[in-house]
Amino acid sequence: VIRRNGLAVTDIDAIALTSGTLLLIDAKAFRLGPRLARGEYSAVKSMAERVEQASIKWQGVVAQIRRNPELLGVPIPKDVRIDGLIVLPFIPYVAIGGAATERVLSLLRASSISELLLATMR
Repeated sequence: VIRRNGLAVTDIDAIALTSGTLLLIDAKAFRLGPRLARGEYSAVKSMAERVEQASIKWQGVVAQIRRNPELLGVPIPKDVRIDGLIVLPFIPYVAIGGAATERVLSLLRASSISELLLATMR
């Protein structure tokens, strides 16, 4: 748990260090239900909105940590870039926007666990 002035800011589910970037990962246990798997419009739209909201919220947390890397509780070298993404158990559909336009390394801000593993093991 990351704390600032004694108050919990967030928890970080996983980290990865690759290509000079420290990735702070927020894992989401969003479920791929039957309606979403069939591609029903309302289910796809709802999931896209949830993913986008989670990505925006996580980027706010990452921005706080980037401004105050001492929150991590370990020294971070000056040449290491701090960035973050959310990871889901499946490849999410997101409309063109924040989670789909900005990239972290070769990944979208909202990616699947398999995409993260492939990107960090290259």
